[in-house]
Amino acid sequence: MSDKLDSENKGQCDKVDIEPAKLIWDEYKYRHEHCWKLIFQITVAVVVVSIIPYSQVHIGEKLKEWIVLLPIVGFALTVYGLARLNSEMKILGKLRARHRTLQSNLHGIEHGAEASRFTRHVQIYLASILLLEVVNIIILLSLWV
Repeated sequence: MSDKLDSENKGQCDKVDIEPAKLIWDEYKYRHEHCWKLIFQITVAVVVVSIIPYSQVHIGEKLKEWIVLLPIVGFALTVYGLARLNSEMKILGKLRARHRTLQSNLHGIEHGAEASRFTRHVQIYLASILLLEVVNIIILLSLWV
């Protein structure tokens, strides 16, 4: 009889333990996908705005030195995107830590002490876009001014 009660309690305990893990996993997946979506949207917006001076020469002829505003807009979009993504990455980092703790407790999966490099890679990527925008501004100033 004791074995039967133990197995019933263990089954209930597993349901209680697994449900928060599922919720954390769902939120983690959502946040991760959301971060990737933002990265792609920022990249597309910045590239489109930045190539207009090169692909639409008639716009450059009309705007003259004001053409530099387009890569400045791209720079501003990247800065805003970086700020927005940093806040999302903080939430993602908390969810990642909680998810990994639950994985370790429930399934014995160890992730080691190293932190995820995803946040750092995203920051490097967006910083690279910022640098390219500055180069683009300099090139346009030298061509149009």
